[in-house]
Amino acid sequence: MTHTKMAEPAEIVCMSLRSPGETRWNATYDAVKRLLDPRVRDKLPKLTDTLKLPQFSKMELETLEEYAKFMAPIAEALDRLQGEQQCYLGLFMPTMQQVVKKLMVCASTLTHCRVLAEALANAVEGRFQHVFSFSTESKVYAAAAACHPKIKLRWVADVRKDWVKEAFLSEARNITPAVSEDDHWAYVRQVSCWTTFILIQLSNS
Repeated sequence: MTHTKMAEPAEIVCMSLRSPGETRWNATYDAVKRLLDPRVRDKLPKLTDTLKLPQFSKMELETLEEYAKFMAPIAEALDRLQGEQQCYLGLFMPTMQQVVKKLMVCASTLTHCRVLAEALANAVEGRFQHVFSFSTESKVYAAAAACHPKIKLRWVADVRKDWVKEAFLSEARNITPAVSEDDHWAYVRQVSCWTTFILIQLSNS
């Protein structure tokens, strides 16, 4: 009997609904997105009647739409940064900065969820302050981003590009092995050529 009742919603919308859970970070977002899918949304009145639940009000649907809109940058960032492949340290700083930027832009277009979106942007920036401060703690993340062939300096404002270049060179110096006196000039020439090549690549990004 229970099985029959649970099967009815799927039969009405012709697709499975998703339930929020604690084991997947984007579970609530995915569930809301599925609910707003036109194939499901158009049949919500019949679905709620079948389940003997109150109908969604216009404001409730608008709020769900806004939730899905401002949570999209977070969900996309989580998918990118928790990936088992193609996930690198160089993605972290640009991704976090883009998330906050998108959240603030999105917040200005919202009616019901503006405060929530702004609070989320502030929370992300506060939690990961070390990738927003362009300080000593940021250097390793900025250098990693500059090394990524698909990122380089595309993510950073013009006024910060020189800082990122210097961060890269600073990190390169930190990992440079010590050389003897006899090898000094050969080493200098090698590093000079390598540094010039990297700066050319960065300037072309």
